Amino acid sequence: MKQYKIYKEELRNKRDKIYILHYACSDINKPEIEISSICTYKLESHAPPKQFSRVDDQNEKNMLKKFWDFITEVNPVIVGWNINKPNIYGIEVLQKRYNQLCESEKITKLPEAYDLDLLLKSEYNLPRYDTHPKLFYYADINGCTLLNFRKGVDELELLRQKEFKAIDMSVQRKCTIISDLVEFYLEGKLKLADSKRICEQKLLLFGLKQSGRFFWIWLKSKIG
Repeated sequence: MKQYKIYKEELRNKRDKIYILHYACSDINKPEIEISSICTYKLESHAPPKQFSRVDDQNEKNMLKKFWDFITEVNPVIVGWNINKPNIYGIEVLQKRYNQLCESEKITKLPEAYDLDLLLKSEYNLPRYDTHPKLFYYADINGCTLLNFRKGVDELELLRQKEFKAIDMSVQRKCTIISDLVEFYLEGKLKLADSKRICEQKLLLFGLKQSGRFFWIWLKSKIG
C-alpha cells in the first residue's frame, strides 16, 4: 500500500478533478441495498453541490442512471468518507445497485477513489474507533455547519417514510462537510481533536487508574 504522503501529494496534484461523493442507502446488512440519495461536489468550484434525488418521481433507477451518466461525463477523482469498504459504503455499492436495476447497461469501470477517513487514520496514526460518530465530531471541532445533518439511523427511518427531501438535505450537508475537511486536510489546517475534550478524557482515565490502584491497595490490606 502506498504511504499516506504519496496519496496526499496525489490529491494535491489532482485538486481540479476532485469530486466529493456521499450517498444514503437502506440497511447495508440486507441482500439488496436501496439508494435513497446521492450528492457530489466539485472541490475547486463555487458551484452548488450536485444532487441526485428521488424527490420528484421517487424512481431509484432514474436517479442512478443520471448519476452514472454524470460520472462518465466528468471522469472525476472521487473522495469520500469510508468508501474503502466496497461491500458497505464504497462506490461499488452504487455500481452494484445500478447493475441490478439496469441489467442491459452494466457499469464496469469505476472512477479513481480516495477514502478521507482512511487517509486520516494512516497519517495521524488514529485508533480504529477514536470518536463516534467521527464525521460529526470532526465537522464540529473544525467549525463546519451541521444544519440538516442526520444520523444514518435517522436517514433509514426517513427512507421508510419516503421523506426523500429530508434525506437529500442531510446527504448534501455531509457532502459539503467532507469537502471542507478535505480542504483543511490538504492545506494542513485540519483539527483532529478538541484540546478541552482530550484533557477531560485524560483526567477521566487518570481517575480510573487511580481508583484501580487504591482498590488493589485496599484488597491487599484485607487479604494480607
